[in-house]
Amino acid sequence: MVGGPDIPLSGLPTYYEFFDDFIGISVEAAVDISHWTHDATGSGAALAGLNDYPAGAIQLTTGNSSGNETSMNVNGEACQLAQGKRLYYECRFFLTAPTRTGFFIGLHVTDMAILDGSQDCMGIRMDNGATSPIPEFVSDKDNTETVLSTGITMVGGEEHVFAFSWDGSTYITCFADGARIGRIGDNICDDEAMTPSIEIMARSSNSDSMTVDY
Repeated sequence: MVGGPDIPLSGLPTYYEFFDDFIGISVEAAVDISHWTHDATGSGAALAGLNDYPAGAIQLTTGNSSGNETSMNVNGEACQLAQGKRLYYECRFFLTAPTRTGFFIGLHVTDMAILDGSQDCMGIRMDNGATSPIPEFVSDKDNTETVLSTGITMVGGEEHVFAFSWDGSTYITCFADGARIGRIGDNICDDEAMTPSIEIMARSSNSDSMTVDY
């Protein structure tokens, strides 16, 4: 969720909001999903709308070779940090096998190979769950990053809510399952427009999935 109403005739809105809970979504191979573009590499890689999931969800499944990724970007790059303009982002999801995968979810410049070189972004990332199944918040500007551990060990099938907020000035404040984790004040991507982005990558020879509620 990125935080608007339609623009009133009297002027600009006080905020803009983008929210997608994937209710009724239909996914066809090699066809863009409404306002999302997507890519899936490797045998078994797929996207699927889970219309029977409470309030809707989308499932990203990796291919069955290490390095295969399945990715989604919202069309365009409509999120640009600016002084005096605050931003709030929140997501809820779970992984089937955290120790066999890596993922990114958050704001990123348009890219279908995010974990191959995360740059110009702010979000939640677990590069390789086989090495460490503990995600981190990441803020990257011009390929220089600052990270903050969530302190949460991911367990298969266990849903988590991650969020971060930009104060419009200096800091990104990070939250995990409702608790304030800390804040990031360096390498804030304020010189590039970004877009909501999701990626899961195989870190083994198995096909595993990431189910995103919103």
